[in-house]
Amino acid sequence: MEPARWKVIALSIVTTLCLLTACDDDDDDTPYPSIITEMVMMRVDAKMRITIQTDNGSTYSVTNKLEGLVPNSIGRMLCSYTLDVQGGARVYKLEGVKVLHDLTTKAKTPVYDPVNFVSQWQQGKFINLHILPKTQSDPSKHTWGFIRTGQHPNTAGGITHELSVHHNQNNDPLAYSSDYYLTLVIDSVSKTFSDKDSIELTLQGFDKSRTWRYGKQKP
Repeated sequence: MEPARWKVIALSIVTTLCLLTACDDDDDDTPYPSIITEMVMMRVDAKMRITIQTDNGSTYSVTNKLEGLVPNSIGRMLCSYTLDVQGGARVYKLEGVKVLHDLTTKAKTPVYDPVNFVSQWQQGKFINLHILPKTQSDPSKHTWGFIRTGQHPNTAGGITHELSVHHNQNNDPLAYSSDYYLTLVIDSVSKTFSDKDSIELTLQGFDKSRTWRYGKQKP
């Protein structure tokens, strides 16, 4: 039997799935579990069994039915969910997250169209950005990626990789701000990334450019 081929969900066009459901009994005094919202990797197998894996490595089986997903697929999501006493996850909302790929050789000319910045954080092997690009249509129609602008040795004997977020507005008018999430997978920068290595990531804003350093070592 031919092994199943996993399909990567095209997160740039994933529509937000609102899955909020009504409570069965409003008079029940049982406290409701807290809703957790975080980045996850979502996997769907051939039998449409769904799991989510958090950036700290915890994996949960999804207990409720979700529409619009594809068998044998994997995708990066911003997920709102609760955990039940058996350790399963009930998902209430999903939003596709754009994974940044290396466009250093594919982009004829690097483009750094500005965006508004909200927050950034690193969790495990993922670097995450919450931004507010201006758009008239949909920021998923913009071109996103990362450009390698250089590298240099650091004081620990490792390499600091210098990257910039490639953003091409593609002539989309600057009409209004829209919440958007980006993820950079460290493995896509270097397959041999070690504790001695680091990443400097630059994002162009409307007010200024911002650079963050990730990794355990100073440049």
